Amino acid sequence: KACHRASDLLQWWAGPSHTRACPRAGDRLQPVSRVTPIVSFRMYWRRNDGASGHVWLSAHDMDALAGEMSLQGMPWPGDRLPEPGSDAVLSADEVEETISAARETPLGLSDGQLWIDWLMFLEGATQNGGLLIVA
Repeated sequence: KACHRASDLLQWWAGPSHTRACPRAGDRLQPVSRVTPIVSFRMYWRRNDGASGHVWLSAHDMDALAGEMSLQGMPWPGDRLPEPGSDAVLSADEVEETISAARETPLGLSDGQLWIDWLMFLEGATQNGGLLIVA
């Protein structure tokens, strides 16, 4: 069954129980304008050549990495991650302070390769002017 109006479907999808394809009579609809989830983060070394020095992380991966950094006591400025459509900058010194407390082996993250790749990316950021983070 197709939804009658695209706006109905968008409001339905933004709501908490979007397991069915279309809303049913009596389902609560959420205003789309108040729900703008972050689905990914684009991160760039502040100095990069366009071929290296960038990474795209899903919000899920960013949460997992932030959780691991927290477990390891790494001072990651998670409160400065940008809102959708905006960006934030971390200086090379801030990134260096973050990775100085890092362990090579993750404590809680199940994807060890993601962790190693993340640390290598952060190390590159310390040598290339810091990070630009775009949500």
